[in-house]
Amino acid sequence: MATAQNPFAANAAPKPTATGPAPLNVRKEATTAGQLESLLAGGSPYIAQARTRAAQQANARGLINSTMGVQAGESAAINAAMPIAQSDA
Repeated sequence: MATAQNPFAANAAPKPTATGPAPLNVRKEATTAGQLESLLAGGSPYIAQARTRAAQQANARGLINSTMGVQAGESAAINAAMPIAQSDA
Protein backbone atom coordinates (compact mmCIF):
# COMPACT_ATOMS: atom_id res chain seq x y z
CA MET A 1 0.00 0.00 0.00
CA ALA A 2 1.75 3.09 -1.26
CA THR A 3 1.52 6.40 0.52
CA ALA A 4 2.04 9.91 -0.77
CA GLN A 5 5.27 10.20 1.21
CA ASN A 6 6.75 6.82 0.22
CA PRO A 7 5.47 5.32 -3.03
CA PHE A 8 7.53 2.16 -2.48
CA ALA A 9 6.24 1.35 1.02
CA ALA A 10 4.11 -1.55 -0.23
CA ASN A 11 7.12 -3.13 -1.95
CA ALA A 12 9.56 -2.65 0.91
CA ALA A 13 11.22 -5.81 2.17
CA PRO A 14 10.36 -6.87 5.68
CA LYS A 15 12.88 -5.81 8.31
CA PRO A 16 15.19 -8.66 9.24
CA THR A 17 15.20 -9.82 12.81
CA ALA A 18 18.68 -10.04 14.22
CA THR A 19 19.61 -12.90 16.48
CA GLY A 20 23.27 -11.92 16.68
CA PRO A 21 26.34 -13.32 15.05
CA ALA A 22 27.22 -16.95 15.32
CA PRO A 23 29.83 -17.61 18.00
CA LEU A 24 33.34 -17.85 16.62
CA ASN A 25 35.64 -20.41 18.14
CA VAL A 26 39.21 -19.27 17.60
CA ARG A 27 42.21 -21.39 18.49
CA LYS A 28 44.70 -19.70 20.81
CA GLU A 29 47.43 -20.04 18.17
CA ALA A 30 45.33 -17.94 15.79
CA THR A 31 45.36 -14.90 18.07
CA THR A 32 48.09 -12.31 18.55
CA ALA A 33 48.17 -13.07 22.28
CA GLY A 34 48.64 -16.78 21.60
CA GLN A 35 51.39 -16.15 19.08
CA LEU A 36 53.14 -13.72 21.43
CA GLU A 37 52.99 -16.19 24.31
CA SER A 38 54.51 -18.99 22.24
CA LEU A 39 57.26 -16.72 20.89
CA LEU A 40 58.26 -15.53 24.35
CA ALA A 41 58.19 -19.02 25.86
CA GLY A 42 59.88 -20.82 22.98
CA GLY A 43 63.49 -19.75 23.52
CA SER A 44 63.77 -18.07 20.13
CA PRO A 45 67.28 -16.81 19.31
CA TYR A 46 65.71 -13.59 18.04
CA ILE A 47 64.01 -12.98 21.41
CA ALA A 48 67.16 -14.03 23.32
CA GLN A 49 69.13 -11.48 21.31
CA ALA A 50 66.65 -8.73 22.21
CA ARG A 51 66.90 -9.65 25.91
CA THR A 52 70.71 -9.75 25.73
CA ARG A 53 70.82 -6.34 24.07
CA ALA A 54 68.56 -4.91 26.81
CA ALA A 55 70.74 -6.51 29.52
CA GLN A 56 73.85 -4.98 27.96
CA GLN A 57 72.23 -1.55 27.93
CA ALA A 58 71.07 -1.98 31.54
CA ASN A 59 74.59 -3.07 32.53
CA ALA A 60 76.06 0.02 30.88
CA ARG A 61 73.77 2.12 33.09
CA GLY A 62 74.55 0.11 36.23
CA LEU A 63 71.05 -1.39 36.33
CA ILE A 64 71.81 -5.02 35.47
CA ASN A 65 70.73 -6.40 38.88
CA SER A 66 67.68 -4.20 39.29
CA THR A 67 64.01 -4.61 38.51
CA MET A 68 64.43 -1.87 35.93
CA GLY A 69 66.97 -4.03 34.10
CA VAL A 70 64.66 -7.05 34.18
CA GLN A 71 61.72 -5.00 32.96
CA ALA A 72 63.83 -3.58 30.15
CA GLY A 73 64.71 -7.11 29.04
CA GLU A 74 61.09 -8.27 29.05
CA SER A 75 59.97 -5.12 27.27
CA ALA A 76 62.63 -5.63 24.60
CA ALA A 77 61.52 -9.24 24.12
CA ILE A 78 57.86 -8.25 23.77
CA ASN A 79 58.71 -5.42 21.38
CA ALA A 80 60.76 -7.80 19.24
CA ALA A 81 58.08 -10.51 19.23
CA MET A 82 55.02 -8.31 18.66
CA PRO A 83 55.45 -7.72 14.87
CA ILE A 84 55.99 -11.45 14.34
CA ALA A 85 52.98 -12.38 16.45
CA GLN A 86 50.74 -9.87 14.72
CA SER A 87 51.67 -11.06 11.26
CA ASP A 88 51.16 -14.73 12.19
CA ALA A 89 47.80 -14.24 13.88
